[in-house]
Amino acid sequence: MNFSLNSFNQVCNVAGNVVIFSNYDGGVLNINVDQNIANLKIGICTYEAVEVNFSGPFVGNITEVIYAGFDGTNNNCGTNPPSTIINGVSPALVTQYSSSNIAIANYLGELIMPGFPPLVNCMVGAEGSCDGSNAGGGNSASQIVQFFLAEFGPGSVLHSHYLDYACFPPTLNISNAGNCCYVTPTTPPNPIYTGGSSYDFIPDDTMLCSASITLDLSFYEVLFQPPTYPGYVWSDGTTGPTITITTPGTYSFTVGDYCHSGIDLLTDTIVVTSCCSAPPAPILGATSNYCLGDIMPPVTATAVNGGTLTWYSDAALSTILTTGSSFIIPNSVGTFTYYVTETDAGCEGPPSSFSISIFPLPTVSFSATPSLTVCQGASVTLSGNGASTYSWTGGIFNNVAFSPASSNSYTVVGTDVNGCENSSTALMSVIICEPLVAGFSFDNSICAGDCVQFTDTTSGIPTQWEWTFQGGSPATSNLQNPIICFDLAGVYTIDLTVLDAALNSSTTTSSISTLANSSVTASQDTVIDLGGTVILNATGSGIGGYIWSPDGANLDCDTCQSTSASPFETTSLLITFVDTNGCVSYDTLIVYVNFIEGIGVPQAFSPNGDGTNDVLFVKGLGIERLSFSIYNRYGQRVFDTQEQNIGWDGNFKNQPENPGVFVWTLEYAFMNGTSGLLSGNVTLVR
Repeated sequence: MNFSLNSFNQVCNVAGNVVIFSNYDGGVLNINVDQNIANLKIGICTYEAVEVNFSGPFVGNITEVIYAGFDGTNNNCGTNPPSTIINGVSPALVTQYSSSNIAIANYLGELIMPGFPPLVNCMVGAEGSCDGSNAGGGNSASQIVQFFLAEFGPGSVLHSHYLDYACFPPTLNISNAGNCCYVTPTTPPNPIYTGGSSYDFIPDDTMLCSASITLDLSFYEVLFQPPTYPGYVWSDGTTGPTITITTPGTYSFTVGDYCHSGIDLLTDTIVVTSCCSAPPAPILGATSNYCLGDIMPPVTATAVNGGTLTWYSDAALSTILTTGSSFIIPNSVGTFTYYVTETDAGCEGPPSSFSISIFPLPTVSFSATPSLTVCQGASVTLSGNGASTYSWTGGIFNNVAFSPASSNSYTVVGTDVNGCENSSTALMSVIICEPLVAGFSFDNSICAGDCVQFTDTTSGIPTQWEWTFQGGSPATSNLQNPIICFDLAGVYTIDLTVLDAALNSSTTTSSISTLANSSVTASQDTVIDLGGTVILNATGSGIGGYIWSPDGANLDCDTCQSTSASPFETTSLLITFVDTNGCVSYDTLIVYVNFIEGIGVPQAFSPNGDGTNDVLFVKGLGIERLSFSIYNRYGQRVFDTQEQNIGWDGNFKNQPENPGVFVWTLEYAFMNGTSGLLSGNVTLVR
């Protein structure tokens, strides 16, 4: 349904192109563009969120839409959206100032009450009357008009302004105009408003030309009610609208008030510079690189204007190392850049910088070929490692063989590509070497598959051993006392060559015989019933002894060639045969046991101590588990057990029971997986 405004149909300027809709409660605003206004600009101002829907024959005339408000969610109109949305025009034509970017009002509002600053330095909603006041706490009509005219820019003229406090009517026609044409500002301009939504409190560059300056922001009034409103907070911790600055630097602040809180605080940054003239960069003396541990002279600099020199470790000039004309470099490995400035009449000039590298010392070592212990008259070669060039004591050269006459200590000095030096020293021992006679011993009585320990018995002082085993595994070995395994029977040749420190050598050869293993054959696998007995036989090659296992097979003889076995379950038996040479062979057989199910309880027993039928047991074979209980005529359980070899002796609580009939129950399971539950009577006879 259309809402008629004929009773207050006011057109502020028939040639105007700006139409404004404002209220406090928001709701749904349906705008019917039914009038042909060229270059039409629409302004909307609410405190609560509003859904705006454009339609009508001339909706294409709209060239710009601006929404300014608090975007509240009180839903006073029942159908209010959670946030402001604008439909019916291209998003490119729409600018929204809401809770995350509330626009600054270009004219201040009136005081709401004595002693309180105005709460309308930002656009949040309409107070609801055309008298120019904002006593209700929202923006006055004149503020709203002046804001939108400033935002829309030159050429913008107010055509009409519909203003209300309550929710918008269902539909507003452009042709119905408005109810308010109050356009004259009644309060001073906002001192921080610079057009659009930008603002600037004080000039970005401020000069410090005296001992101190005071920055005063009290012209922008806010509610000083921390923590409800934070007010003014400066970057150095100062609070309040004023700050006294005594040193140049960069200062910033935030302002929190009714219109700006949380992440939406107003802020500004001021760079305070000194009035003095900065001196030029200092003149640096000569610098060079060093090795770790070098004695390093101080680095010097000259102040051009005769001021004070300050040395820094960083380009930001935040970490001071020292002051004065010289700087002693710390002796630690790495490449470092340092900075030096001149301060004259309170002004610090630009820095001069220099870089110095301090290199680590090389890790120098040397090796000796063949070793550091040599026979007298033998040749040895010393080789340096870890550097680029080497210098030796004793008149020797790197990687050049020589024959030392006696034991001596040799030192090598290595120099790397950075010119850094380090040294290493080691003692070379020259000994008189005895003649080498190679020899070794071993156990020659082995069977195929055995492993043999070979023991070096060489006379002299060998330093290297070279074994060759023909047929053994491995084929060669460089150990002094190797262990070699021989898989097959046969005769094998063993060669040993030994060398001393002077590479003198001696060789000896021997052979080893490995015996063929014996063999044994056990009788075939067999099947017996539980409780039965089977005869086991084994036949070995030659003369030797027999060993049967395991013991749990109820063997009649475990060291006989033939024996009997009575296992209670299927069992794998091992026969071991050791012939007269000590060679061993094995075979296995399996005795499968058939379980015969049979279980029961005797009908009577006589626990009178005569040694006959004194204890009542569960009878049966192949029982894997059971639960056996006995009860007297009163229903008391006088005995229970889970073991077949534990029976009842006729006593209850250590007292003999009277003769009579007792009831028993038996739950059982056989080894073959079958199970059951039995019950019955037994008579106790004294």
